[in-house]
Amino acid sequence: MNYEPRHPLQSRQEIGRRLRATREAIGVKSGEMAEMVGVTKQAWSQYEAGNRRPDLTPMLAFSDRFNISLDWIYKGNPAQLPYTLTNQIAQLLAAMPD
Repeated sequence: MNYEPRHPLQSRQEIGRRLRATREAIGVKSGEMAEMVGVTKQAWSQYEAGNRRPDLTPMLAFSDRFNISLDWIYKGNPAQLPYTLTNQIAQLLAAMPD
């Protein structure tokens, strides 16, 4: 069964946009991020492109390593984002095409 939520903030595409903006705000290249969280470069690229829903295990590694909440990754709730990243991520998201 392939779960695709109805809420647009939880779509694969929106999750991918958040992952890309967050990674860029942190200042890590996509290949480096893939290695850090234990996935292939191709898998990380698919996550960011919204072609594949991110698996929980690498997202837990991402969350733990960079103090990024799973609520931000999967639901788009910025309440627990590190203060230093919040504005950077917002600017990057605003500049990205939908």
